Amino acid sequence: MEYMYKLETVLPSVRDLVTALFICVTFFGVLHVVYTRYFSPCAPFPGPFLASTTTLWKVASLVSGEGEKRLMALHKKYGPIVRIAPNELSVSEASAIKIIYKTFPKLFKAPFARRPGHMENTDIKQAAQRRRIVGDTYSMSKVLSLESSVDLCLQQFQERFSQFAGTGTVVNLKLWSHLFTFDVIGQLIFSQSFGFLERGGDQGHIMQAIETAIHIAMTMVNFPWYLHPLVTVYVLMIPRIAARLVAIPKPIGALETRVDRAIRGLCHDAQAKPIGPERRDFLTRWFGIYAEKGAELDFGLAEIKQEVWTALFAGSDTTSIALAATVYHLLKHPACYSRVIDEIDSADGQGLLSRPCIRYEEGYALQYLRACIKEATRLHPSGSITFPRRVPKQGCMVAGQFIPEGTEIGCNPYVVHRDRKVFGDDADRYNPDRWLGPKAAEMERHSLLFGYGPRICIGRNIALCQLYKFIPQLLRDFRLELDDPQGGWSYTLYKTDKLEVRVSKRY
Repeated sequence: MEYMYKLETVLPSVRDLVTALFICVTFFGVLHVVYTRYFSPCAPFPGPFLASTTTLWKVASLVSGEGEKRLMALHKKYGPIVRIAPNELSVSEASAIKIIYKTFPKLFKAPFARRPGHMENTDIKQAAQRRRIVGDTYSMSKVLSLESSVDLCLQQFQERFSQFAGTGTVVNLKLWSHLFTFDVIGQLIFSQSFGFLERGGDQGHIMQAIETAIHIAMTMVNFPWYLHPLVTVYVLMIPRIAARLVAIPKPIGALETRVDRAIRGLCHDAQAKPIGPERRDFLTRWFGIYAEKGAELDFGLAEIKQEVWTALFAGSDTTSIALAATVYHLLKHPACYSRVIDEIDSADGQGLLSRPCIRYEEGYALQYLRACIKEATRLHPSGSITFPRRVPKQGCMVAGQFIPEGTEIGCNPYVVHRDRKVFGDDADRYNPDRWLGPKAAEMERHSLLFGYGPRICIGRNIALCQLYKFIPQLLRDFRLELDDPQGGWSYTLYKTDKLEVRVSKRY
């Protein structure tokens, strides 16, 4: 008993330990807040108090689905450089794009990185090497060599919309454009679509699973790693989100099985006989690189699989947003809609547009349509998120201010595309004619639609091919009107409103 009494007097109680822990956490928390707010290298830059001390401002903006609009409001309040995290700055001046994205190629690691692929790799040398290996696959000439595969999906889309035409049915164009772009990716990678257009929906919930995975990943990456378990537990307590999280493994697993089966099939075919030139899809081309010089380039089956996942995750929703945005702005501006229809009808009457499917170069040759697409994607860039770069040791000057080393700094496409110095005093307004004027080349140089510099989107030619085929084809064959002409339309990379339209045939 005496021994136990002495032990109790020496050892602290649980309450004492909890109290001490609380005091320590509070002390270091206050110390962190004071330092990051008033003494860190980014302290001189203005921004919300929450953003200067934690990453919670970024998280809240992402979760809201209006991150780009909130960021725009910050720049209007604080100026061209705004602090959006303890060590991250956002710049609103388009002139900063070249400085940031050409000078500092070290990209902040993408949230869903698993292997060192070209898109998410933070090492510029490794990323450049991967782009050299697979880059030819994404060249416009190689993409257009598969244009007939895009046509198969385009014809299926036309057939489905012909069924809707004249019935009075309200159609979600955003959904159907997403079904189209996902089937196109399937054709380009596997020479086989996912069958979404044929079945009229997201079969197996694959698109929803990818959307949820991107949403969660982009949110989690803004929390320190040591908070991930706590955040995960909190998220799982929200029934609606928990249900979508629990539903991810099954469709992603089915997709992974399909990818593995396709790769195994190529391995089997290659052992039996050389793969013939008649099959030209992306997977076959990547397998050819692996078979010919995979050991030399360190490009194996795992790297092929990574390329497939990159294309699947990044290649469909972003393009469907651009398609929907273009149509939305045309329908909201009847004069522009009539003008682009006149241009399409004139070209069609002269035999300049092929049937049944318009070719890419024919659609791209339509000057006013091209201006409308550029203007819509300027106002509604598909990836309205900031990909920051890390400032090197010597620091740099951006927007007339010195940025210290180690700072992460970037531009948001939604924000810089509204820089009045570059895009004019009416930069907030939809005006396709700006792209027909003398400043068109300058505006092109300050576009972040597909990124910029050495890390520009490798799949941009796939998106362009679909844009300049899908839009003129849709407008030539169908008359569209918004179900709610007074309504708006908003989106993010992972949260997009419906775009409901009524469809009728023009001929």
